[in-house]
Amino acid sequence: MSKGKFDGKLVKEILLGIASIGAVASLTVLLAAAPGFGVVAKVFIDWYEKQNKYRRHRIRKTFQSLRRSRLIEEKEFPDGTTRIVLSENGQKKILKYKFDDFQMRDFRKWDGKWQFIIFDLPKKFIREREIWRYKLKTLGFYLLQKSVWIYPYPCRDEIDFITEYLKISPYVRIVEVNDFDGKEEAKRFFFN
Repeated sequence: MSKGKFDGKLVKEILLGIASIGAVASLTVLLAAAPGFGVVAKVFIDWYEKQNKYRRHRIRKTFQSLRRSRLIEEKEFPDGTTRIVLSENGQKKILKYKFDDFQMRDFRKWDGKWQFIIFDLPKKFIREREIWRYKLKTLGFYLLQKSVWIYPYPCRDEIDFITEYLKISPYVRIVEVNDFDGKEEAKRFFFN
């Protein structure tokens, strides 16, 4: 799919829609859809029918392009149904969307414990190191020193997601502490 030819937001919306339908077992009722769709879940058809004529045309063209790009494919299941599913490349694209849109959970009350995220990446991970540091900074972590970031709330699940996505999890550790030198500066960073 050439850049600029199709709306990136529409591609994202369709791929995330297919991913969410695939994840929900109750949405297995499938119907024949408008030309260009193949077979999709009713919830997708309902969304499609709410669109204006121009947007419907763009949706059909985007579905065709997603098939040609091998981001989606039709798959036959043992029960005889055929469904549109994400291909392996489509699943990677969804993971990238989730990584790009990833946000930290909100916490109402601090338990007084600090999460230290310590890492030592081998030199071959130059690109991953830059993405890792950028992601921690944009998520609101505090850089205590070169390879040590801190966060005042539990964040193991979030760190696991990021490190698995970047394939650096063997080089990252999380340590929970109650006290450390420099905590006053960190408190000002997080709580003022």
